[in-house]
Amino acid sequence: MNLLLKTLMIVIVASLSTANQAESQTMPSPIQPEQLYNYHQLGLVIGFGQNFQSGKYYVDCDDCVFEDGVKFGFTIGLNYEYNLSNMINIGVMGLFDDFGLKNSFVENEKLNVTSDDGSYNEIITVPFRHTAEAKFTAFSIMPHIKFHPLKFVFFDLGFSMGIPLSSNIKHEKELTKTTARLSNGAIVDIRIEGTQETKVVLEDKEFPEVNKPQFSIVPMIGLNFIVNKKIFLRPFFMYRLPISNYSDKGEDFMINSWRIMFELSLKL
Repeated sequence: MNLLLKTLMIVIVASLSTANQAESQTMPSPIQPEQLYNYHQLGLVIGFGQNFQSGKYYVDCDDCVFEDGVKFGFTIGLNYEYNLSNMINIGVMGLFDDFGLKNSFVENEKLNVTSDDGSYNEIITVPFRHTAEAKFTAFSIMPHIKFHPLKFVFFDLGFSMGIPLSSNIKHEKELTKTTARLSNGAIVDIRIEGTQETKVVLEDKEFPEVNKPQFSIVPMIGLNFIVNKKIFLRPFFMYRLPISNYSDKGEDFMINSWRIMFELSLKL
């Protein structure tokens, strides 16, 4: 009987020890962080940042070439992820992007001006400012793989295929000064040739020769905050590196962008 009791006690102690050890492996601790894998999640993502141009594009104007365009932009969409392991996630984002650009340059042109009384005529050099505002929107599908070596830090890499939805180019020409002094001392008002205006719209139309689809590589880095057992908050930085020209009416014309993004994600 004593042997049976001793054996029973050993089995009970061993069982409790094993159960306790198994529980300690799944509970978070300073040495073993909480395991956050083998589940699905769906998140809303939104971000703001800057679009900037590489290469150059052309408009319907002789010698008008626009470079170094920049403009504020935004991104909004959904992110689905599945946790393969405690370090690897795979997922896909569906994103709507605003890719605007604004460019300007100044060039000098010759103008034939006449004094107010019509008694004197002279050809003078006048500076004009050319301004172009390009507007683009696109929807993109981006599969991505996320690596999180620590519970609160992750690195992500996506491959984006975007479909341009809309585009527009508005090109304006403006005098940088509206009066000039002639060589005889007379001061005259100057206007854009053929008009009585100091600023005119040269074109306002759909941006020509936009390529479809658009491809980009998108690296990301961010932080992971656990709000509760089902909700996550993730601020992250996203950089879009295009690998295809946005339009053929230019030379190596691409639209790069960076975004400060925020994701609110729900465990499904």
